[in-house]
Amino acid sequence: EVTASSPIIIVLNKIDLVSKKDLTAISADIPGKSIVAVSARTGEGIDNLRRVLVESVFDGLGAETSNGQITSKRHRDSLCRAADSISNARASLESGLSGEFLALDIKGAMDSLSEITGEVTTDDVLNSIFKSFCIGK
Repeated sequence: EVTASSPIIIVLNKIDLVSKKDLTAISADIPGKSIVAVSARTGEGIDNLRRVLVESVFDGLGAETSNGQITSKRHRDSLCRAADSISNARASLESGLSGEFLALDIKGAMDSLSEITGEVTTDDVLNSIFKSFCIGK
């Protein structure tokens, strides 16, 4: 869900086909948003796009935003797995691995968090429980 506080990055492609004046005019029409101009054909602006994406994904991760407590071991385990996945994503990015590896790590973090938010089905949780215990054997 996109909210007013959600980070929005507008990516303009094919900048090799437009003038700098047109790019400036387009940027002026969208005030207050992060705009990144790229050319998929020439590669121009791709490094800047990567930098902006990294900054928006990792912005504030080190800052403590609340004094919440975790009361469930299952939630703690899910949060630890999510944190590990985010650390792996950062390492993948810093080592220059392809976007597929970064996407896998981010997906892993999202999957771990979805176990807490309820986006994972009851069957998934039950399968995890039955896998942890030798019930019926």
